[in-house]
Amino acid sequence: SIHPVRGVERSYLIEANLTEQTKPYVYSGKITDRWKLSSAIRNVTQEGYTVVAGINGDFYDTKLGTPLGMVIHQGKLKASGLNTTKAVGFLADGTAFVAPIQFQYELAVNGMTTIPVHHVNKPQAMGDAIHFYNDQFDETTGTTVANVEVVVQTQESNEPVINGTIQGVVSTVNPASSNGILSQGQFLLSTSAGTSNAALLAALVPGDQVTFTVRDLASESLWFQAAEAIGAYQVIAENGAVTVAANGADPRTCLGIRPDGSLLLYAVDGRNPGFSNGLGLADIATYLVSRGCVTVVNLDGGGSTTIAVRMPGDTEAKVTNRPSGGVERSNSNSLLFVETAPSSGILQQIHLYPLSSYAMPGAAIPFVTKATD
Repeated sequence: SIHPVRGVERSYLIEANLTEQTKPYVYSGKITDRWKLSSAIRNVTQEGYTVVAGINGDFYDTKLGTPLGMVIHQGKLKASGLNTTKAVGFLADGTAFVAPIQFQYELAVNGMTTIPVHHVNKPQAMGDAIHFYNDQFDETTGTTVANVEVVVQTQESNEPVINGTIQGVVSTVNPASSNGILSQGQFLLSTSAGTSNAALLAALVPGDQVTFTVRDLASESLWFQAAEAIGAYQVIAENGAVTVAANGADPRTCLGIRPDGSLLLYAVDGRNPGFSNGLGLADIATYLVSRGCVTVVNLDGGGSTTIAVRMPGDTEAKVTNRPSGGVERSNSNSLLFVETAPSSGILQQIHLYPLSSYAMPGAAIPFVTKATD
């Protein structure tokens, strides 16, 4: 299309009406991993799902690879994130929502003492915050300075759930350690040595019975029902009103939510004169609101912008846009949509490609037909 100010634009729009058979899937691998969208699609396909569409996800720390926002996958809290203001959540039936995050983390010891915990699978910096780690973060905590590290052997799962608990027994207390190993069936608590919170952890002893709790402090919150979630670092429209000022043209990835919880996924290429210049955030927010969205979230853009779709008759979702860097970027996470219903194997529709074409008089145009059930 031609924008009256921005010039040539090439954009991509996917309308997602999710059901219990077509579900969102937030893919990140380990929290510190980075994956191209096409690689994420391939990995999820190997899990037995059929990926029908996908976009790149949250902003992330380019040095450490960790997302800035919260991550929930299959009902488990994978990371509390660096930015804990809001996130996009999905219920089991696919309904999407954006809500603030007001979680409290704590460790009860022998049913008596309570120790505050501040972050889940977030990279540790200097300070007295206590970090919870499990094997969803990485192979190790990645810390390099002296910390107090407590390893807890869990009775069942080591993955937190909202308004849920993890029961365990302290197995080791290391008063001056770093880069602790993260294993299945365990979680590890870590804080900088020499702080007041370090003294609380150092006072634990092997054999202590502990309970880790994630508590949602918000009233009427939906987070305990969320099957998937991804960070909403920047909300650019709320209650149907644009909340961001006009800014420069760039590649963008955005997500719009309609009043019924259905989605519009939007990506625009940019930084490629003559092909696509990109858009400002206010442009996109205005457009998605005009398409019925009441909330619009800006996801990671620039060279990260990637969108994929499985066209009717194709066997897999493929990247359809042209990333501004010339190749796909490996990003922290991605939002995929997967089908769980089995194929009937009965022909229902025939699809003719290309969808459109131009030709001079007398020219021959090859067509390909594909089928879907």
